[in-house]
Amino acid sequence: MRGSQAAEEAERQNAYAGAYGATRLLMAYLKAVAEQQGLAEALRLLAEVAEATGRARGAVLAERLKARGGDALEAAAVFAAFLRGTGLEVQLEEAVPFRAVASVTHRCPVFAAAAEEGLPGAEVCRHLCQILGPALVRAVNPDLDFVQTHTRRSQGESCQAVITHLSWRGMEQV
Repeated sequence: MRGSQAAEEAERQNAYAGAYGATRLLMAYLKAVAEQQGLAEALRLLAEVAEATGRARGAVLAERLKARGGDALEAAAVFAAFLRGTGLEVQLEEAVPFRAVASVTHRCPVFAAAAEEGLPGAEVCRHLCQILGPALVRAVNPDLDFVQTHTRRSQGESCQAVITHLSWRGMEQV
């Protein structure tokens, strides 16, 4: 039992690291936009990316990923495809592993990456959940629901997000 729990925890940690690494690069890009053109423009751009990818490109990308056969998709490759598809020139490391069954709760990688770049985590998280959610999860496996919850706490805005990534085995919640 201990070995199984340790393996699950290791998988969770790997998933977090992959999501965090890929997202951090996107956050750095958005921070640069915010510094040059203002935070409102950065959030507007992110909302635009979420809408464009979710509606226009998500199903196509999902089919490609499905064709690759997948229980070991790379987060960076997913983000890179989304960003290239919407005209954002961001180079992402494709070596970051992104294992399946990645329900990340309590510490949200998107929120952490946004916070480190000085961006409002909950707002950024909401948009990125849109990018990762309906377009990919439902297209790859219609039986999976995409779950996201945000909670704000009085002491410093804290985000608890359940970000469920692609998996053929389904979804787990902690």
